[in-house]
Amino acid sequence: MEDEDDINDYSSHSQSYDTPTNSQFRKDTLDDEEDYGSQTQAEPSRYRLAEKAAQNLSPEVVLFRFHPELERKVKDVVRLALCTEFRKAPLKREDINRRVLHEHSRIFHLVFDKAQEKLRETFGMELVELPNKEKFNNGGRKGKDKQATKAYILRNILPVQEGFINWGKDRKQMGLIMVILSLILVNNRVLSDDQLKHSLRRLSICEGVEHAEFGDIDQLVTQFIKQGYLDKSQVNHVDFSSQSNEIPSYEYRWGPRAKVELTEINVLNFITEIFGKKGDPHMLSALEKTIGEKLKH
Repeated sequence: MEDEDDINDYSSHSQSYDTPTNSQFRKDTLDDEEDYGSQTQAEPSRYRLAEKAAQNLSPEVVLFRFHPELERKVKDVVRLALCTEFRKAPLKREDINRRVLHEHSRIFHLVFDKAQEKLRETFGMELVELPNKEKFNNGGRKGKDKQATKAYILRNILPVQEGFINWGKDRKQMGLIMVILSLILVNNRVLSDDQLKHSLRRLSICEGVEHAEFGDIDQLVTQFIKQGYLDKSQVNHVDFSSQSNEIPSYEYRWGPRAKVELTEINVLNFITEIFGKKGDPHMLSALEKTIGEKLKH
């Protein structure tokens, strides 16, 4: 309920903003023309330059470029992005329209681009659109939806430095998800449910046993799926000894957040840091070829 209350706070921040009328816009631009009265006739006015640049924009976008409420809407999008990311949830375009822009959804790109500038300059982060989930059927890839997801997460754009990011209470969970993603990557980008449980048991993390650090592992894996770090799909295996002939099982792959936030090359660098010179050079070379990037040496 607290997370929902945090998001609902934007209803109080996002007041009912009025789009500037044509008469208001005309008055503002006339005032600008008077300010430039001392300029030579050969020098184009600020209004004429803006008018020329805005020829291909909708009237509402043109008007809002000169409206004082634009900056407030930009700040509201920044606050909404930070609050949503704190919950490890994606920020959807429809949320921005509903909670910030209201009836002015046509100025989405204008506000979004300015919010991006503020996020980069102030917080060292940027909003990145999540990729579509790949669809699989019995272990075979079916493809992915070509439509844009219109869902975004915040990604760090600052150089990664040791000790720079403080994960706080999530530090150990992030360490575990890095291990799981590494296992998936070295296993040809897919890991069966049995393989995952076997690997976790080797780390003394067992199904049905409350772990001192991670608690219920099934609940934690479910949390990783909801956050977008993992993608879980069902596959059916034929079993002729069973009456139904099919035994449902599950496979895990990288989720959309993992692909954007962590990336395969970063996880591969994580693997080399763990194993050091003891790592199999042939395996690392094959992984480099698979992901199409070179390791840091």
